[in-house]
Amino acid sequence: MFKFFVVFSFATFLVGCDETQSVNDEMKSSAKDAIYKVLKDPDSAKFGEFTVETVGGISVACFTVNAKNSFGGYVGDREFSLMRLLDQPWEIIASKEESHMKCVSDSNEIVRYVKSMEGSEGK
Repeated sequence: MFKFFVVFSFATFLVGCDETQSVNDEMKSSAKDAIYKVLKDPDSAKFGEFTVETVGGISVACFTVNAKNSFGGYVGDREFSLMRLLDQPWEIIASKEESHMKCVSDSNEIVRYVKSMEGSEGK
């Protein structure tokens, strides 16, 4: 019985990972779509790190992107900060030359603010 429980628990964990991965893949794909719309040469886009945090129906993400400018040269990595409500399209809220970790840190500030607002609604 114990072996069955362990196998069942592990299988449930794996299914949960697949669902989480699927959601993350969808978020990543839709975030790319939002970024493609603002690039001079969308076909040149090279996407790097992607980090997303969701709280209270609000998702905040950071995406590292390198793409060509109007002169045909790659501009170097830029961090795109994105936000979306529920299942709405992503909105780009910033595009900066900063590290991915700085972008994530800034995004975490937004998440903390949203969490604090959720806690204050009941008061």
